[in-house]
Amino acid sequence: MHIKTETKVGLFVIVAFVMFAYMAHYLTAFNWHLSSYESYTVLFKNVGGLAKKADVKIAGVKVGWVDNIKLTPDGSNAEAHLMINKRYQLYLNANVEICQDGLLGTKFVEIAPGNLSKGLITPGSNLPIIGGQPTSIDDLVHKFDDVAKNIDLFISQLAPLTNDLSRVTSRIDQVLDHNLEHVQSIIQKIDHGSGSLGKLLNEDEIYDNLKHSSNSLKQVAIVYDNLGWVVDSHLEAMGRPSGGYAYKNAKSYLGARLHLNKDWYALFQLVGSDQGGVVERDQIYTSYFTANNHLLTPAELQDLSCAYSVVPAITKEAVIQRNTLTYSCQFGKLFYDHYAFRLGLFENYFGMALDWDIPFDNDNIRWVSSLEMFDLKGQNRLDDRRPHLKWLNKVFLFNSCYFAFGLDDFVSKHNINPFFGMGIRFGGYD
Repeated sequence: MHIKTETKVGLFVIVAFVMFAYMAHYLTAFNWHLSSYESYTVLFKNVGGLAKKADVKIAGVKVGWVDNIKLTPDGSNAEAHLMINKRYQLYLNANVEICQDGLLGTKFVEIAPGNLSKGLITPGSNLPIIGGQPTSIDDLVHKFDDVAKNIDLFISQLAPLTNDLSRVTSRIDQVLDHNLEHVQSIIQKIDHGSGSLGKLLNEDEIYDNLKHSSNSLKQVAIVYDNLGWVVDSHLEAMGRPSGGYAYKNAKSYLGARLHLNKDWYALFQLVGSDQGGVVERDQIYTSYFTANNHLLTPAELQDLSCAYSVVPAITKEAVIQRNTLTYSCQFGKLFYDHYAFRLGLFENYFGMALDWDIPFDNDNIRWVSSLEMFDLKGQNRLDDRRPHLKWLNKVFLFNSCYFAFGLDDFVSKHNINPFFGMGIRFGGYD
């Protein structure tokens, strides 16, 4: 059977394409996957047999590989370039060490990422530590040789002391025989729990108290190590007067967020509004109505002029107590690194909130959108019992500065207010 030249060429191209795909996918001949990895550089005094393409592991799980190893320009250290998956972040107190699978296994790099509160290491930068070098077989042989020499020297020096040791042991026997009854009396008191030492050794309550105190100290140390904090302050300028109040409303927020661990935190805020500086003030206002119970607006009142007296107006008065300084106290829980749920007091009223840290491929952009619901019975208004709903957005320009905008009280009858502002924050957590 004769095979045409075009058929042979086609078969050859197909086989070459299959081999090309195999090399690209299984042998990583082409690094199409590099976009999912970040580069880090770490210095070692001695790499001790570590090779390129060696595994990089966190808690024994492979997260990357050793991309390159070379000497530093001054020749004092070895410089290893590591490629690590973007899903795993390293912090300023990270620890790097070269390890080995078994006695004769291959070398790999083991990384302890560090503590969240110490700050993040920027991808592509040097790790601010010198990695631990592995222990080689030659080093162990030399150490064992030194130990053997020291043992021989110790034995040779111990020989002259054997006679003195015999005299000492015979003297000890004499002393024990002389004081045996006294020693037996002390042992019996300890067994019966007499005296301080006997109570300490025989009473379970004292042991349990000491064990409980030790565990409590361990828990306190763990909590203190995971503590982190963020201080946040921003201003919200409202677009129009709210709640029948004569001034355009504006709010300023000063808060502190205390992280008990990676997932749980507490939020404390002071909220100032309007003129500020006054805790409460009384305001008396008068509303005028027609005979048909139609509320007269300020513009309609001005148009009445001299004909005002013929309008059968109804006067209503009320005393409004406004708190220009309120507080918030909330507890929050993080979910899946992008969501958070908060519960507690919002501006003196019970409520809840949901935060969404919108993910972006660009690390320089961050947008946090929040939906808050509080004052569930509308106690902060005159004629509306709907809950207070607020939509707040924070768009970060840098790590510490952001724009704020949204809608305040957007389901109320009269109080809906768009707002915008700016804020600043700093601390050890995102």
